[in-house]
Formats: sequence, structure tokens, C-alpha cells
Amino acid sequence: MRALLVLTILAAAVLAAPPRSHQLTKDYSFEQYRRDFGKAYDSPAELVAREAVFQGKLKKILAHNADGKQSYKMGVNHLTDRFPAEVKRLMGSRVIERSAETAALKKKPFVKEHQVSGQVLPKSVDWRLAVPPVLTAVKNQGDCGSCWTFGSTETLEAHWARATGILMDLSPQQLVSCAPNPNQCGGIGGCEGSTVELAWDYLTTKGQVATEWQYSYTSGNNGTNGACHASFGTLSPVKLHGYTHVTSNNAEAVMDALATVGPLAVNVAAMPWEHYESGIFDGCAYNITVDHVVQLVGYGVDQESGKKFWIVRNSWTPMWGEAGYIRLIRHDTPVCGWIVNPSQGTGCNGGPNQLWGCGQCGVLYDTLYPNVTP
Repeated sequence: MRALLVLTILAAAVLAAPPRSHQLTKDYSFEQYRRDFGKAYDSPAELVAREAVFQGKLKKILAHNADGKQSYKMGVNHLTDRFPAEVKRLMGSRVIERSAETAALKKKPFVKEHQVSGQVLPKSVDWRLAVPPVLTAVKNQGDCGSCWTFGSTETLEAHWARATGILMDLSPQQLVSCAPNPNQCGGIGGCEGSTVELAWDYLTTKGQVATEWQYSYTSGNNGTNGACHASFGTLSPVKLHGYTHVTSNNAEAVMDALATVGPLAVNVAAMPWEHYESGIFDGCAYNITVDHVVQLVGYGVDQESGKKFWIVRNSWTPMWGEAGYIRLIRHDTPVCGWIVNPSQGTGCNGGPNQLWGCGQCGVLYDTLYPNVTP
């Protein structure tokens, strides 16, 4: 009887799973979507507005998948009923005037430049497969533009695990609530955006890194920064001694760092990723707005198509993309273009109006990793 009950529960769970791209049709209803993703709204007027957004996105998704020539599939997810401004908020991007703060950070004594190893690199690298593990589970930044805190803590987790064999879940909330952003780099701080450089600058100077259980993430529920705690109990053993930049727009240097050092924090243009479900993404233009921080965890070659790709970890729950990951097309000769509105990504007050970025969605433009010492 117990075995039958378990099987019944499992069968129900399978039936309740949202449809994948090959199962999705125009008959997929808004009511079913709400059940699949546990959606509830505050008023009848909001329900009507959300349904209109959903129907428009569903039409776009179905048209993309029916094309038959695309290298990736679109699908429904927890963002399919969200207004464009709400999706943009996840990027932590704000239109702000720019400055030279990023250049000033790079001059600090604890900031280094990656030295290419000269080793023959493997054809593929995938830190998801590392034993012992170096990556925590895919996370959810919720309704807060805190991608910069997730990209920075996840990459710090990985490098601490590489150095010690101990994988710890570190606190994005400490950065959301406490890391300053006086020159408005990539936003105005907290849920309104910042950069990995500022996150690691703060943790290096502070000398304290909280774990998730010491300083739990709450901003995803309400989109507010929360007050900074002066103390959060017993210190974690994690020590950060600055960070290292990989040569900008250099695919070989990025591959070398991935293969020989570990995962990287990277800045990308992620607005086009909203509907991504699976496959090798090639949907970014090459005049882009870099607006999101993620973690680059590997590279490889698709066995069926022969296409090369980068493996990127996002912070939009494991229900998005390929269990929380996306593969970006990787060209032998990276395609480059202008990064416009740098203030929405890594730019600060007083900097240039546009920058030159390479790789799909600008993935090669700004890559870095933390310096840790056990």
C-alpha cells in the first residue's frame, strides 16, 4: 500500500510538471499556467493584465519553436506572466550616468590580472561534474535585482571549495544589505544593481564573509535591501584576498582561466534570455546592453550539431532553462559589437558612453575570479 501511495504521488508530480517546448501548444491555457507555477494575483484587474502578457509571450514562444531553424528552444517559465519592467528588474539594471570608479578599483593592490598558463586546454570543461563538488545548487534571486550578489557569492563558493574541499553556501543578503556603491556602478546598490568588483572589494576590506544560514536571503520576497547587520555570529572560515581579472574579450584567456583556475563571474546581456528553455542560445544582437551577472562554469561542443558553447549558471531558479543553466554559442573567432548604456551593467558615473564587447551576449567582456587563501 505504501509503495502504491508513493507511486501515485510521483505520477501526480509528473502530470503537474509544466509542458516542455515539444509539448507546448496554443491550447495551453492561462489557467493551467497558473496551476503549473502556483500563480496568484491581488485583483481581477491584475489577473486580466497578466493573462494578456502571458498570451502575447506564448504566441512568441510558439512562433519561435515552429521556425525549425533555431539552435535553441523557448518555453514557458515563472517569467511568462511578467511585465517587461519586472523582468528588467531581475538584471539589477538602472539608467545612470557613468564614471571612472571601475578603473579606480582595478588599480587597488589586491586586484590582479590573469596570467595565461600556456597549457594545452581540454576540449571541454564542466565544473558541474567536479568531484568533490564545487558548485552549490542553482539559486533564486527572486524579485530583487541582486544578480551581482549571486554571481559573486557563487563564484567565491566555488573557489573556496577548490582550495579547501569544503563547499559552503555563502550569503547574498550580506552584500545586498551592506556592500556600498558610492559611485553608482551598475546601479545604486542592493536590489537596484551593482558589480562583482564592488562585492569582492567590500568582502576583502570587511574581512568577514557570512554563510547563508548566518545571514539568510530575504530580499527576493519583497525586493527591498533590508538593514545591514553589524554582526552575524560566528565567522565563516572563508577569506577573500581580492580578485583577478581575465583579459577582456579574449576567448583563449577565458578558456584558460576556466580550465586551470575555476568558474568565473561574468557580465552579460540577459534580457533576450527570458524565454530560453534548452539548446545553444544565439539570440543576442551585437549592439547590446550588458545588464546581468552570472557564473561561467565551462565550455564544450555539442555532439549532434558540432556547435561550440559556453556553459552559464543563472539565478532564476532551476525551473528556468536547462535546470537553471544556459548554453551560449561559442565561435572560434568571437563576434564583437558595441555595449551601449554601460551604466546598466558595469559602468559608473563619468565613464564612456559605449564599450567594445565580444562573445555571445557579451560574455567575454568582463570576467573575473576571487583570490582565496585557506
